Amino acid sequence: MKKLFVLLLVLCMSCSAALSEGFFYTLESVTDSAKTMSRYDAFYESGEMSVLVPGLKEHFVPQGVSYLPDKDWFIFSGYSGMEYNSPILAVDAESGALVKEVMLQYQDGSPYIGHAGGVAVTEKNIFIANSGYLWRISLEKFLSLPDSSECPFEELIPIPSRASYCTYADGILWVGEFQYSGYPTDESHYVQTEDGEHKAWLIGYELDRTQESELKESARAGVLAIPDYIITTTNRIQGMTIKDGKFYLSQSYGRKNASTMLKYGSPLAEEPAGYAELYGVQVPMWSLTNSKLEDKLTMPPASENLVVADGAVHVLFETAASIYMVGGNRSSNPIDRLFKMTGF
Repeated sequence: MKKLFVLLLVLCMSCSAALSEGFFYTLESVTDSAKTMSRYDAFYESGEMSVLVPGLKEHFVPQGVSYLPDKDWFIFSGYSGMEYNSPILAVDAESGALVKEVMLQYQDGSPYIGHAGGVAVTEKNIFIANSGYLWRISLEKFLSLPDSSECPFEELIPIPSRASYCTYADGILWVGEFQYSGYPTDESHYVQTEDGEHKAWLIGYELDRTQESELKESARAGVLAIPDYIITTTNRIQGMTIKDGKFYLSQSYGRKNASTMLKYGSPLAEEPAGYAELYGVQVPMWSLTNSKLEDKLTMPPASENLVVADGAVHVLFETAASIYMVGGNRSSNPIDRLFKMTGF
């Protein structure tokens, strides 16, 4: 009997050790991601499903996605529907396996449970966009962490934006803000355009690899980091990316309302439409208006951020998050994978 007890104790200890050394988050499908309405025909025909979004079984609510080319990893940001630490989750693009989870903390080590609305991987850093800040962790630090770990932010950078989403493209860190209904932006961001009034900014920072934060010294001259570019956008923008010089914007609101992919020609090829003064600096300003709109595509609800990988724009949706998959007001057309657009 004593031998049996010892054996059971050893087995329990082994199981506990294995559990503690593994991942908290899993990579499991929660829906078939199938088309539910014919209005999404063109979207489903424009590409194919890619890797699973991690953590959906553990109530992860995905918001942002980026790509780490040196590792061939997709990097996901978001928040916990159960108010656990917001994580950064890495999925290998080739195998589709979850390879890293990092639970975010404030600089004092307390749990960070913020929205983590966007993530951008640059040459030296990982930036999270949320609540008027860029939250920075060095890429070197992130890669040196154990596969399952915690990490405090190394720096909080205040910026002149709600900071709802972010992306990195062609040496520029772009940070945008979502504006709609109960999500106001600063009135100084209101700009009259040929399409009517725009109320949201997409701001761009030219990065300097000699700086730890990669923001140029001139950008840090004010209380808020001064951008090099300002582009005004229409409402309900959840994410953006740039491919072949074209600006792709993800527009959505609501778990049952169709999303739209907007494809614009670059406004930066033209002279600025105006300037905004920030801390004595005249920042050039452009607008993404219908005259620059080259194409648009109706998509399933709740598209979030976008990222370019393997030569294609990938779309992230949040409709398969558990908070939208229960009760009487469930998501319509939930998608639990990235969607790789090869034909748009």
